[in-house]
This record gives sequence, C-alpha cells and structure tokens, in this order.
Amino acid sequence: MENYYKLIILTLLCCFTFSCEENEETLFPASLKVVNGIPDAPGVHVNYFGRDIDYSNNSILTLGSSTRLTLLSNVANDLVVVPSSDTLSTIYQEVVNFQAGDVYTLFLTGQSENVEGLLLRDEPLVTADSVIGVRFINLSPDSGEVRFELTGVEQEFETLSYREISSFESVMATSANVFYSVQVKDIGGNSLAGGFLFAPMFKSLTLALVGFRDNNGINSLSVRQINSY
Repeated sequence: MENYYKLIILTLLCCFTFSCEENEETLFPASLKVVNGIPDAPGVHVNYFGRDIDYSNNSILTLGSSTRLTLLSNVANDLVVVPSSDTLSTIYQEVVNFQAGDVYTLFLTGQSENVEGLLLRDEPLVTADSVIGVRFINLSPDSGEVRFELTGVEQEFETLSYREISSFESVMATSANVFYSVQVKDIGGNSLAGGFLFAPMFKSLTLALVGFRDNNGINSLSVRQINSY
C-alpha cells in the first residue's frame, strides 16, 4: 500500500512539472521595440492589446522615438498603428508571433499614405571591455545613399540606401559613458544631418536617419538614437 501511495505522488509531481513547463513556454514573454520613422506622421499610437482602447491614455510616438512592448510568446499578437491626429484611421497593422525570449524591433517606415514595417530580430553584440555595439539605419525616403561617421572613430561604416540597416559594429569606448559626435553624409561627401551618440559601455544601440532631405525646400533630416537596452 505504501508503494501504491508513492506511485500516485510521483505521478502527480510529473504531471505538475509537465504542466509548468508547458505554461512557461506560453507565458515567458518576448520583447518588441517599435520605432516611428514615418516623416509625415509625426505622432502615432501603437495598440497591441488586441481590443479597442482609449488612446487618450496611450503614449504618442513622435518621429524618431520608440517604445518597448512586452508581448506574450507563442501566440498571435495584433499590432495596430494609428495617427494621433485621427485615431479612427489605421495606417499600419501586423500580426506577430514570437518565441519565448525573442527580442525584435519594428521600424515604421514610408509615408502616412503607404506605411511599411521593417521587422528585424535583434542580435546585439556581446561586447567586451571598452567596446559598445552600434548599428545604423536609413529611414529617410528621399536621402539617397548615406554613410554615418563618428567623430574620432577611424573605421568606415557601410553605405546605406533607404530602409537598409547595418549589422551591429564594435566601436571602441574610452570611458564609462561614451559620447561621440555623429555626421551623416551623402555619397558626394555632403553633410546631411548631425547628432550625438551617448551610451554606457558594454551596451548596444541604433542610430537612425529620419525625415526628408527636401521637405518643400527644407532639409528636415535628423539623427536619432534608439537604445537596445
């Protein structure tokens, strides 16, 4: 009889362990960072709740800004993007299904009449001492091919056309907090935009070119930093 009870307890423990493992796969979250790179939609809302929401309580993503979302894994998550000026209009929608622990970035690109998503799985560098990881993306529809330059950094980074993104590059850091001046130039060497990079050592980030090169005769290009941490 004693062995009978032991067998029952062992069976229950096995069932409980299997149930926990199954739930852990579903409940362990994935991470998605959404970046607003739409130059003529300076403010958007992101709805990832799978239902109608009150957008007055939802933060606005301005041009070049980002937000990190925590999503359930192994289930379909419906993403809806609406302009802050007209929350009844959907300008982008996508269903995503990530594995547990996945880290992705969704870059919203194009123009308000034709918004496109660029969904990328993030694989930041495992950085060593005195190194940060930096990647670059061109989100400007009319910039042409561009190249990013970091003041004081001799290495050359690849030329990027619209919607092209580099891999994470190792950049040497000489202090606990890294500060660089950034220049974006066209293939003729003309400066299009400038900015700054600031990141703690051992971290990874993305520098994005956003805006229009010619917005009714005005250059509205700017460089935005998007942290991966």
